[in-house]
Amino acid sequence: MTFLGFTGLINFIFSICLALFVIFNNPKSSQTRSYFWLNFAVALYSFGYFMWQMASQLSVADFWFKILFIGIVLINPAYLHFALIITNRLNKQYKILIGAYLINVFFLLLNLNSLIYTNLEPRFGLGFWPNPSYWFNVYLLFWFFQCIYGLFILMSEYNLSKGLKKLQIKYFILAASIGFIGGAANWLVWYKIPLPPYLNILISIYVMITAYAIVAYRLMDIEVVIRKSFVYSVLALSVMAVYAFMLLTLQIFFQNTGINQWFAALLTALAITSGFKPLENLLIDLTDKLFFKKKYAYRTAIVKIGEKIGNIMPIDELMDLVVAEITETIRLEGASGVVYDDAKKMFSFVHGINAYCENNDSIISIIEELFGAFTNRDYVFVDDLSQEYKQGFYAAKISCLVPCRFQKKTIGVLLLGPKLSQDPYSEEDVEILSALSYQLGTAIMNCK
Repeated sequence: MTFLGFTGLINFIFSICLALFVIFNNPKSSQTRSYFWLNFAVALYSFGYFMWQMASQLSVADFWFKILFIGIVLINPAYLHFALIITNRLNKQYKILIGAYLINVFFLLLNLNSLIYTNLEPRFGLGFWPNPSYWFNVYLLFWFFQCIYGLFILMSEYNLSKGLKKLQIKYFILAASIGFIGGAANWLVWYKIPLPPYLNILISIYVMITAYAIVAYRLMDIEVVIRKSFVYSVLALSVMAVYAFMLLTLQIFFQNTGINQWFAALLTALAITSGFKPLENLLIDLTDKLFFKKKYAYRTAIVKIGEKIGNIMPIDELMDLVVAEITETIRLEGASGVVYDDAKKMFSFVHGINAYCENNDSIISIIEELFGAFTNRDYVFVDDLSQEYKQGFYAAKISCLVPCRFQKKTIGVLLLGPKLSQDPYSEEDVEILSALSYQLGTAIMNCK
């Protein structure tokens, strides 16, 4: 196995595993389905790439090269499709997407009829490479156009987005750019430029960055059971990658010694077996540090707040306490609270950190209008509201609302500003907000 063949194998394993992971976790989401087909196309290309590099006969290499080129052609329209979905522009630009699909079907037919390249030939000790035809030159221009147009769509939406959506798009832009750089490294050898496309391995980096965005920023709307799904997915991928790399290395070493290749496979299996448990423990430890480090602090904060608000006190003091604790725990720019006044039949401000939103009549009016929207929700992100409500909250620098309920009635609302880090609210933040929703509602009723 050559190094290029190894990159194809690793890219295939990573891309197909992530494709299956997302589709099994959320098969009904159009965003998830489009990403599945994108990664399936990457996997098809990568598997064809691996088999092509393994081929020692010209006819076999030609067959697998046609397969990998099918993957190449399918990647870009799937990429555009996903970009339009993640940016909510599919309905506006579906005609452009249909046109892209039709043009790519044309190039697929050219590939199947051997019109993309004239023949394959050994080149630079890197296996059999094609001599491009006129139609390939046309396709390469179209390939670059699709890449750039997709990035333009993503960058345009990135500049308009806020909070979680902005981070999701940022990570996908980074991942896609790295992936395309890895794939584009192969075009040089098509034109007999002697630069081995070792950067093809960057396609696996694209997969890793996307996987991180799925786990950390809910890119695919997947509620990930991180400790099991994430750890053991990475563990399985790591074992396969290590096995392939060690097998390749040992086979090359033993070729010069005359020792049977099965002995190399046995040594590889023994090494993986002995290292499996330490690798599992390392991944669990890294996962805790990356994704769970705040949960312990948050649970402590929930208990602390719960103990304090269990005591009877004036509503002003209660809101002082809660707003101060939650601002410090989640590290917010500011926060404030409103409580429903039974006598006036309306909400009124009772406290704010950094004079946040206090006595803002427009915010009170919006909360009055949204009163019913809070009935069955523990928290409301401003980004999820309709445009007519977003403007008022954005102007007041409010990012999240936490209704305080008692017996299904909203009797208060916490108005939370953006985080000091400018990061979106995380799953750990949501956990503490959900826990506070009912506790605070009960405490407010006890203080009235």
